[in-house]
Amino acid sequence: MIDADYRIKAGNIRIPFGLEHYTSSKNNMFMERALNDAFSQGRQLGLELLLNKKFSKYDSGNLFISLFTSSLDERISNDIIKQGYTLRGTYAHKWRKNHLLSVGTAYFLQNVNNDKVKFSDTAESYLMKNKYISASILKGQSIAKNNVELLYIYDNYSLQGEYTQVGVDAVNKSNTGKVTTYAFNGYYLEGSYFVLGQGRRYRSSASRMKKPRLNRDGAVELAFRYSYLNLNDKDEDNNGEQTDYNFGVNWYINDEMKLMLNYIIAEPTQTKLYNGRLHVIQTRMLFAF
Repeated sequence: MIDADYRIKAGNIRIPFGLEHYTSSKNNMFMERALNDAFSQGRQLGLELLLNKKFSKYDSGNLFISLFTSSLDERISNDIIKQGYTLRGTYAHKWRKNHLLSVGTAYFLQNVNNDKVKFSDTAESYLMKNKYISASILKGQSIAKNNVELLYIYDNYSLQGEYTQVGVDAVNKSNTGKVTTYAFNGYYLEGSYFVLGQGRRYRSSASRMKKPRLNRDGAVELAFRYSYLNLNDKDEDNNGEQTDYNFGVNWYINDEMKLMLNYIIAEPTQTKLYNGRLHVIQTRMLFAF
């Protein structure tokens, strides 16, 4: 028998691939996820097994294993069944309360059965209709993704980052039957400081962020994120690449209410639609129960 705690999920599950994607949006640092979330899957019908092992009072590790198939929405709109699996492993060391380091890696493989594969993203604002960077690949065979993640929390300070690499095997455009591999990548690095409050918190047993600690008067967080997404390839050199600079202020009024303000500078280049600089200001009042 494995000397570890375990949890099993079944149904319309969130795919365990990466820290930011696996964390609920209500507990993420910014209003929208970073650019490399363009590579993430939505919820899928599947099964997830989580093994949690405590090595000591200060050290713990998690292993996520998931098997999944197309979601109900995908089955309604597309009769192609896509099956896959993911593996995600994390290791966390805690020196004391609110001082920890967590590292992790993940692997994703999906058979897309000759269907179209598309990646695209906005300037970290889903209020925008235009997605200037976009890659569309016909007759995809499979998608393989690798991810590494890092999280460091020290009292009121936090630092978080991820790097994602994607390979898509597809039938060559010449229709000769030869398979071509398209390669894309993206990453982000973000950090924050709590002017008021007790800092961000991490749930080691589930490898995801949770609600920050608040003072009696709530909490105020200042945040910055740098993210990058490259959808160009040797055979697809005008899909575009983009760099975003995101400045954020979060006011945690209480445990259920949060006011967020983001100012994003986006710089898409080598695209079919637009090359230049975008400025986006957006705000959100979030109620989380």
